[in-house]
Amino acid sequence: LCGALLLGEVVGYLIERQMRLSFLECNAFASLPHATAAPAVRVQPWSLAFTDVALEVQYTSTAFRAACAPFVAFFGVLVVLDAMLAIVFPNFIESIALSIAGSVVCTAVRIWADRTTDQQLA
Repeated sequence: LCGALLLGEVVGYLIERQMRLSFLECNAFASLPHATAAPAVRVQPWSLAFTDVALEVQYTSTAFRAACAPFVAFFGVLVVLDAMLAIVFPNFIESIALSIAGSVVCTAVRIWADRTTDQQLA
């Protein structure tokens, strides 16, 4: 069990690291024509934060916006599954309705946060 947890943490760390490095590459190619001797931006090894604060803000805002569609899709599937459970097990309608209401509220808050102008605050 501990090995599986450790493997999950390592794989998650490597995926996040690769995403940040690929974002750094895309950002470097986008600013290539007007780049003059830009300082090297590094990723801190434990926190995976960029050393350049402006680039970190840009990355977190972009990642937050990109995560909205999968979040809404996940909770949409959860609501559909809860509705199917309510049909199959009508005796548990109160608890299933509470789960559906919680999913709808989470989705509404996430969509509201995605539409705010200050993505760092969201």
